[in-house]
Amino acid sequence: MLSLVSSAYCEDCVRPPISMRGWFTEMPEGLCCHVFFSAYVLRCVVLVVGILGLCGCYVQCLYVSIILLYVYECIAAEGLRRRFGGVVALDGVSFEVSCGGAVALLGPNGAGKSTVLRILAGLLRPDAGVARLCGYDVQRQPREAKACMGYLPEDASPFLDLSVRENLEYVAALRGVDGSAVDRAIEALGLGDVEDRLASSLSRGMRQRLALALVIMHRPRVLLLDEPLNYLDIPAQEFVIRLLREMNAAGTTILVSTHIMSIAERLAREVLVISRGRIVWRGAVEELRAAARDAGERIEEVVARLMR
Repeated sequence: MLSLVSSAYCEDCVRPPISMRGWFTEMPEGLCCHVFFSAYVLRCVVLVVGILGLCGCYVQCLYVSIILLYVYECIAAEGLRRRFGGVVALDGVSFEVSCGGAVALLGPNGAGKSTVLRILAGLLRPDAGVARLCGYDVQRQPREAKACMGYLPEDASPFLDLSVRENLEYVAALRGVDGSAVDRAIEALGLGDVEDRLASSLSRGMRQRLALALVIMHRPRVLLLDEPLNYLDIPAQEFVIRLLREMNAAGTTILVSTHIMSIAERLAREVLVISRGRIVWRGAVEELRAAARDAGERIEEVVARLMR
């Protein structure tokens, strides 16, 4: 008997037939919990696996399923266009980020980085194109798309008239998560000493920590981060970088917008370079390092040329 299970919950996919339990046990950490199927992708999987199953190609069925799981995108932008009056902010932006990926969106000021993230987060409607998170169309299925992501805008501000704990409890209620998530977020971002203070009394760096706690407290499958290290001192930057890398290693997909190459190098494995509303280059961080070595230049000089 051949079974195909599609679920966002590990509990649903850890009860396979006895003959397959070894494979599920060895599945990479986070893969099961962070793979989501849109209706279109699921139909494709069922069709391919069904045909192979009818032909008796059960081993091939397993291979196809594994490959499709690994290549599925958790973030997708297709032909995004956006104008603000006479200014073209995005001019046909398309890219994908596979589940578990870590990609930096690099570009000069005004290149369209924040606009891309706002569209992906469902806060801004594109003039044309489609944005998807976890397989869900952000405009047509906003509830499902937003449930799987955490979005940190540039210059994020918590609710200033609430205490740190009250901020977290309020967002936890909106997200439908229990009180233990609040305690975990306070511990994760080192907010224990200020949890009873009003957000308005915090330094800008501590407010940024609180904003990050609000973003990660529900354990999102996708993180959209716009300059996440703004206002943080050096120890806090190191702390947050380590936290985000641990989340990514556990399966969280990360798209981080920045104009600072050193941040991109430490938080991402791939880079998207955007300039004048268009993606002008995509590749691995190591490709940029190699290009810099070959040219005898700093990596920032290589990236600056790509942005022109």
